[in-house]
Amino acid sequence: MKTIYISAESNHKTFLFAAEELKKYIEKLNPEVNADIISCGVGEKCISLGYTDNVTNEVDTVSVDICGTEGKICGSNPRSVLYAVYKYLEKLGIRWVRHGADGEYIPKNHTFENDRIIFTESAKYKHRCMCTEGALSLEVALANIDWAAKVGFNEYYVQGILPTFMFTRWYEHVGNPLLGGRKLTDDEMLDIKLQMEEEIKKRDLIYYTVGHGWHSEPFGARSLVSTQDADIEMSDELRSILAQLDGKRGIHNKSIANTHLCYSNPYVRKKIVEYVVQYCLDHPQMDYVFFPLADNSNNHCECEECSKLRPSDWYVTLMNELDAALEKEGHPAKIVVAVYCDFLWAPTTGKFNNPDRFIYVYAPFHRSIYMHKPSQRPANVKYKDMGKLYSEEELPKYVRNKLTMPQSAEELISFLQSWQRWQDVDAYAHEYYNYVGEQYYDFGSIEFSEIIYDDIRELPRLKMNGMLACGTQRIFMPTGLGMWTLARGLWNDEPSFESVKNDYFDAAFGSESKKFSDYFTYLSKLAHTLPEVPFDTVIEECMKMKEYIGTLDLDGMDECHRASIKYVLFHCEIIIRQMKAEKVTCANGGSIDAAEKEWKELIHYGRANEMDFYYEFDLYQYFIHIGGRAYSGFGKWWRSWDESDYTPAE
Repeated sequence: MKTIYISAESNHKTFLFAAEELKKYIEKLNPEVNADIISCGVGEKCISLGYTDNVTNEVDTVSVDICGTEGKICGSNPRSVLYAVYKYLEKLGIRWVRHGADGEYIPKNHTFENDRIIFTESAKYKHRCMCTEGALSLEVALANIDWAAKVGFNEYYVQGILPTFMFTRWYEHVGNPLLGGRKLTDDEMLDIKLQMEEEIKKRDLIYYTVGHGWHSEPFGARSLVSTQDADIEMSDELRSILAQLDGKRGIHNKSIANTHLCYSNPYVRKKIVEYVVQYCLDHPQMDYVFFPLADNSNNHCECEECSKLRPSDWYVTLMNELDAALEKEGHPAKIVVAVYCDFLWAPTTGKFNNPDRFIYVYAPFHRSIYMHKPSQRPANVKYKDMGKLYSEEELPKYVRNKLTMPQSAEELISFLQSWQRWQDVDAYAHEYYNYVGEQYYDFGSIEFSEIIYDDIRELPRLKMNGMLACGTQRIFMPTGLGMWTLARGLWNDEPSFESVKNDYFDAAFGSESKKFSDYFTYLSKLAHTLPEVPFDTVIEECMKMKEYIGTLDLDGMDECHRASIKYVLFHCEIIIRQMKAEKVTCANGGSIDAAEKEWKELIHYGRANEMDFYYEFDLYQYFIHIGGRAYSGFGKWWRSWDESDYTPAE
């Protein structure tokens, strides 16, 4: 048996992990090859993992120079050494088309002797961030962290002091009584977060956490536990500092996460700053302080002092006080400032005292790349289709708590540029492609993925250096093309979208690549013409694909290709049922009641089969959003339907 020797030039845990990963995949590429991790001396033949000449944490650069079974794999920092290993393995034909073991495509019986692989490249965008959302299990979260590093994401954001509400959705199996469910304790939730942090830092990813909870946690009000926490036990102190609206102070929109505070109050700001600084000191693994405030619009404090300045002015005041406190402690954490909701309107006074510490995250939550019907979709919602941007004078005026949130790309980017004119600091986009249901409106995910790629290519023109992907981690069915496109584009957006798409389908479906690519391309076109195109047309295409899959020898396929096709089959079944339900609903003026039997068929199928595709498809998020396509009544009863009256369709 041939042996390939691997040596790590540093004891950094990410170097050691990179060496283990290289060993694992070399042996998977050829079971007749053994890989040993050794301490390689001068003149000995091995693959050595080391640093590039330019060591920096700011730019992820990889450099590989391998001849046969010896040479160097280098990176500009520990995580880049890991990226370099994965990039080298990709040159040998490996692909990671989704998270989990069945998402790995590994060519068989590779021989290494004649390899000559030499390249150097840097990630184009500085910020390539994954963010937790959806209904999450620990296993899915850890698999996604692993996958994120393999495809080049360099930042990971875990929302909340404890991200309870995301994990509650899964462990309580909200909306799926067939799986039972249980409540998580705070200790269990803390253990989940600690395990996630360990895997994030093993890969040397830039880590940030909490987010919306910073404004409420210092006062004993846990945020992001539930979206309906109006009944929390409030102290007199907390009630006295909540935003005053119409002369009263109280919880807004039934959620402390949605409730702003009286930010003109020096005591409020001081207590928030002290809490955040102590958290940073107690959690040295945190690299960025992600600092949005309450997650809602038009509920800022109307007291006499707060009303003297815009919310963004009080925001900057708070950020400067936090910066000064971190500086006093010698803490290097960057502070991420959220440009969204009421904070789209830029400050009018002051500046950041230490601009190098701050990063704008532009969050166009109100932009939707798909409306529910093509006729409702604005032509200018995509960045590449933007018209003339607005000058400062042309932007809508700020009027406290009476704002209409912009939806067009022109307006949203014009607001960001208003901040950049106020003070130009590092910036990136916080996009919601996989959060607000966009992926479920495009059954084939082709147009959806191309929009993501086009948006990434516009980032330099918009003076943004990357993107954060906020959305469910379970987004790989029917394919993972959207997430693949996002990862590929943020690393290097020079290849055409067509080449990125073809690489994905070749890896995911092997010899069946073109068949499935053509199918999803057509399905994507059909999805954006409903209900103008008959629902029966979509059903017919799905039925044809089911029949075709029935002719394939799945047992003789590579595991990755077999699994990819299995998920397409599940997707066909779901879409067929969805189209039947929408067809009857649409024919009856949008009445959910008229199509109740068909909707229950869809819900039952999803629930009964969820464990077969739960890594790849977030059933909770799917049900949340498909009702919003045109039928608001759907969301009122799918979670509570207990199936006691269910009878299978004939």
